[in-house]
Amino acid sequence: MAITTKEQAFQVLETQKNGIPFEAIDFLYNSPTDEDILNKIRSTLEQIYDNIDQLEEGFYSEQTPKVNNTPKIGRNAPCPCSSGKKYKKCCLKNK
Repeated sequence: MAITTKEQAFQVLETQKNGIPFEAIDFLYNSPTDEDILNKIRSTLEQIYDNIDQLEEGFYSEQTPKVNNTPKIGRNAPCPCSSGKKYKKCCLKNK
């Protein structure tokens, strides 16, 4: 069928449009361009690189060693639970 007038073209378009789901038409008219996709990729990569930089700064910064302020109990010292036994025969076994 040859389309010769604008009215015929409009009628053909209307009949075809009625058979196509609205979501498909909406996607075709509102689909992102290549430039939009590239801009989104660029912004995502910038965020990733910023996050990596922040992680590296935190990782390589000077870290203070953890210090244990509690006194170390020797194996042959009396147990701190006041049982009268040596630490190695009392609470050391329960650790």
